[in-house]
Amino acid sequence: MEHGLVAVIDAPIEERIVEWGLAVSKGGISVLGIPVTLSNVTEVVAELDDHGDLIVGISGVVDASQVAVAVAAGAELVITPINDPEVIAAAKSRGLTVIAGALTPNEIHVALRAGADLVSVHPAGAFGGERYFESIRRTFPKVPLLVSGSIDVENAPSFLELGAAAAMVDRSIFPEDNDPSASQIITMRTVALTEVCADALGTPARVSFTDLESAPPSQPAPPPPPPSQPSPSQPAPPPSTTKGVAPPPPPPPPPVPDDASESSIAGLFDEEEIPPDDEGSQPLVAEAPLDGSLDPGSDMIAIEKTE
Repeated sequence: MEHGLVAVIDAPIEERIVEWGLAVSKGGISVLGIPVTLSNVTEVVAELDDHGDLIVGISGVVDASQVAVAVAAGAELVITPINDPEVIAAAKSRGLTVIAGALTPNEIHVALRAGADLVSVHPAGAFGGERYFESIRRTFPKVPLLVSGSIDVENAPSFLELGAAAAMVDRSIFPEDNDPSASQIITMRTVALTEVCADALGTPARVSFTDLESAPPSQPAPPPPPPSQPSPSQPAPPPSTTKGVAPPPPPPPPPVPDDASESSIAGLFDEEEIPPDDEGSQPLVAEAPLDGSLDPGSDMIAIEKTE
């Protein structure tokens, strides 16, 4: 419930199990299930405990006798796809956390009465079961329900937003081929899953796979430089050569004429052609029709020039 995502290795390649487990941890998932049918399951769990920041459990437990394998391996939890009360009781008696699988409301009820710590609705993703899970959540509003079975990067965020306590992924993370590059693929898929589920889980987004690969093995990925500082890989720009230079002064305003004779309209009129009217003023006598006609009875404009 704290981590929100659980990875269960399905179709395991025995010589790759430890490598794949560490790839999951590198991508951001901290809870891992190792198949109980693995021949060297005890050694694998011990090695992952030593080298990875993982909570390791035993998955695929369908019989009470298999609980002893989980105890011998030092696992912290048992993941069973069924709700067998004997399996649940055997694991609880050994002090192990139990995640039981169930589909119907009756199966969920049986698993809870048997003492399961968590119940996973399985296979929730096999039939597009978002609406079904939403209905189950209304039936058991206070029960921490997980989802498992055909859960991937496409539907995991939807189940988490509908109230799933965690999403359990298997084949959507782990390849089925013994490919030397499988570890890189697992880490890429895990990073993508944690990214798309970050908002639903309320956790900060993790670094990208590119940053993860470029970081030193023992160092976290370096944060990007602040916007105000140049990148370490690029030289700082040269200082500006114009700093402190005053801008050129604005051009002087045009001179204001002191005498009316210097005005832009002073030369438009010939004073000798204008008869005097009153002392100190001369009326102009230019008339023009407003409408462009030459009818003397039309509206006229009179312009007066004052010295």
